[in-house]
Order: sequence, then C-alpha cells, then structure tokens
Amino acid sequence: MAESTCCMCNAPAGKKCTECHSAIYCSKVCQRKDWALHKILCKDVKEMRPRPSDKHALRILLPENDARPKILWVKREGARYYGPKDSMDLLGDMVGQFCFSHNELRHFNLPNDINLLYRENFFNDGSKPNQAVSNITKGACPHDWRGPIIVDALYGHGDSMSRDVMLSDLRHVVDTLVTYAKQDVIYEDRVHIHGTHRCIQISYEDTGPVRVRSDHLIFRSPISRISALVNLPLRARGIKLPDQAIPITPQERFDARVFNMKWLFLVCNPEDPRFGSVPEPWNSGVTEWIIAHQDRKDLNLKDLKVLLLFIRKEVLPRLSAAKGGDTAAKAEAEAFITEENFKAFVDAITSKAEVTKSGISSK
Repeated sequence: MAESTCCMCNAPAGKKCTECHSAIYCSKVCQRKDWALHKILCKDVKEMRPRPSDKHALRILLPENDARPKILWVKREGARYYGPKDSMDLLGDMVGQFCFSHNELRHFNLPNDINLLYRENFFNDGSKPNQAVSNITKGACPHDWRGPIIVDALYGHGDSMSRDVMLSDLRHVVDTLVTYAKQDVIYEDRVHIHGTHRCIQISYEDTGPVRVRSDHLIFRSPISRISALVNLPLRARGIKLPDQAIPITPQERFDARVFNMKWLFLVCNPEDPRFGSVPEPWNSGVTEWIIAHQDRKDLNLKDLKVLLLFIRKEVLPRLSAAKGGDTAAKAEAEAFITEENFKAFVDAITSKAEVTKSGISSK
C-alpha cells in the first residue's frame, strides 16, 4: 500500500521531501518537526547508488558500534520476501523479529507493516548496547537493545511482499522504540519469565503454564486469525534455535508439541494467495513457543490443545479441499470457523472422553 498520509500526524498528505522523496508530510509544520531525525539519512538516500538487482531491497541498519544509522541495499534470497534468513550475514544464525503496524506514540495505525530484525540471543552472545538506537531516541528507549538491528519494510499487513524502506518508516521505528516497554528477553535457549499473566510455554524440554508480566513481548506478537474467529484470540511467539540445539530424543514427543503449534497460523483468508498453507516464519524451524490470550486472560493448556485438535480435524480438511477452488469455495471454508462450530466440536469430543484433565488423549 502506497504511503498517502503524513508520517507525523496521519493527516492526508502529498508533500514529499524535495531532496530524498522518501518521507511524506501534510505540511511544512510537520516536516520541520521531523527534520532532526530526517536529516540524518536524507542526503544518503538522495545519493544512494542504483538498485544492484531486482532481488535487492533498501534497508536501514542501526549499527551496534556507530551512533549513525545507515541506508543500504540488502539482497533477499526470494524475489518477493526478505526475512531472517536473508539477514544472517549481518545478524548471525539466530535472528529475531518484531513486526508492528501501529504508532503508539502518535496514536494511529500504519498503512504498512514495519519489521525489526535483530539478534535473538543478544544478551548472551557478546553483543554491545546499540549506539544508533540510543542516538536516534535520544536515550529515551526503555529496552536494552543490543547488537545491530535491520529495519525491514512490507506492503500492507501480514506476511506481505517486501518493499524498499522509507525515511517515513524511520520515524515510526523511533516512536516505537521510545514507547516499547522493557520486556523479558531470550536467555540462551530458554525463556526466563515471571509475572501475573498465565500463558503456555511449549518446548522440547517441557510444556506447561508460565506467568509473564503485562508488558511482555508476547502481548505484542501476532494474533492467530483462526483463534480470533472462534473467540479464543491467541498471540504466539516462536523461538528458533540452531539445529544442534534440538535434541534427537525424544523426537516424536518434541514434534507433537512444537510442530503442531504452526497450525494456529494456517491462512484462512480467501483473498490471500497462501490460503490453506502455513507461511514463514511459522512453518519451519520454530523450536519453542509462548502462547497467550490476547486479552491477558489466563490460558489453560487444555483450551490450547482443544483448539489445535479442532484446527487439525475440522478446519484443515476444509481449507485443503477448497485450496484449489474459487474465492467463493474458500470463503465457505472460512465461514465454518466460528465460535458456534468450535463449541459444538468441544462438546462432541468431551462426550467421547477425548479430552482429559491433562489435555487431549491419543484418540
């Protein structure tokens, strides 16, 4: 979606910076307010060399050891998408991502998603505090970001096609960094969490309830569309570990716990070309999950397991059957995903004793 509103106030806009053409404003007033940040990269964008190839996308790098952000061309492996795998040369093997589509400081939604890519394990891999983040936020960022950060940009919302980053995006990045509450972080291969909100942690080592604070990163993570349609809106955060960290045994138990979590993000939107599939980053390499209720209500493992069983037995077959059909067939399949049908499924399996006190039986 093309930018058509002011990056400072969200009013309809048509005035681009005459130098870099990479930021849009509604007035000179808003442009002047943004100038202190905008001027850092304005000249760099104006003098940027031509795109090396159609697989290169413009990105902003927030360096670890340099207070000044940098604009650069980064090559993506696929023709449409840029993601963690494409950033390993700059960030290493364990890449985390934080996608946002709302400017909390200025109280408006963004026309496109912005994705921050960073080192997932930055507290334990020797990464130093990010000097560029400290500089552009004037020391007001409450979260201790470490290591380099790449600013990725998308068209629209969801796992959309990559686009060139704009300096308008940098304004939203700074505003988000300033309002981003301090979160619990990933330490080595485990999640150290505490607090009052009951979530579910699923990994190869253990599965069960954990408690997190109200400002935990999980409450900014994506919402499963299917879970929202059945009125059990869940947010999920996945963690990817290096292959050597995944135990060989008991592999079957590990697969059952972790692999099935991906079905929460089965695409059911009839207009989405990925209908009936699980897109990246959910469909591969996620080895540990935290699942939380969107409304911060306590989440029970039994509820989560019943939802996954509903998806596997009722939703997946319908979406698979409609996958090659027209939009009407896909819409009919999605229309089945309702709270009423979910409750009927729960009643049916409960009467068959498929659900036990500890969750779902092997039936």
